[in-house]
Amino acid sequence: MRLKYVLGAAILMVLSTPAMAQECARWGEPAELSGILVEGIYPGPPEYESVERGDAAYTALLLHLTTPICVSEGSDPEEPAIESTELVQLACSPKRISRLKSGERITVSGTLFSAHTGYHVTPALLDCQ
Repeated sequence: MRLKYVLGAAILMVLSTPAMAQECARWGEPAELSGILVEGIYPGPPEYESVERGDAAYTALLLHLTTPICVSEGSDPEEPAIESTELVQLACSPKRISRLKSGERITVSGTLFSAHTGYHVTPALLDCQ
């Protein structure tokens, strides 16, 4: 009986741990990500800190990933390794964005790049195709 519980716990740990055998995505390389599209309101200019304290609000489109991803460290110091992330901000053309609806389950192809401006709210972004 006790063996059954130990085996069950071991299986749960393996299933809940990020897949170590999973190959990490790479900055600047093509990626295809799936998940649910969500919108978030974030502070913009001038300070990118607080809408309540006067920063302009802007809406960012994020993809809540079905399966978290990792990203390998890049050659640029601004391309850090990401062990695991469930959210990726979408950087799509206005035409592409207008067709996307919050709450939809979607698959998006593009190129991963790292956050480097105040408008980037997640460590990894996808330049949508």
